[in-house]
Amino acid sequence: MKRKQLWYKYENIAKDFLIQRGFSILNTNFTIRWWEIDIIAKKDNIMSFVEVKWVSRYTDFQDYITFSKLKALERTANHRIYKHDDESILEYRFDLIFIENDKVVDFIEWFTS
Repeated sequence: MKRKQLWYKYENIAKDFLIQRGFSILNTNFTIRWWEIDIIAKKDNIMSFVEVKWVSRYTDFQDYITFSKLKALERTANHRIYKHDDESILEYRFDLIFIENDKVVDFIEWFTS
């Protein structure tokens, strides 16, 4: 399977995981310039900016999110909020989903707190 096809497979696994937990999917692959957020979802008036990571062996999330990646996520999220203002959104957060062997092995909510 090609890399792009694999990525869509993992993204769909993550979307299904979120939907099963009551999230509505607002966007996938939201991109500005060279920055991207994998999934933007909403639950209970909280917007969740979700980074999806495929791992062959899960260790610690800090091994996967660098300071520069976090700053890029924040810039992209701020742009999304500014351009698509939704008054029903009371707050937003950043979440991580780790996929190993075609299943979600960890879901970290509010990983920047």
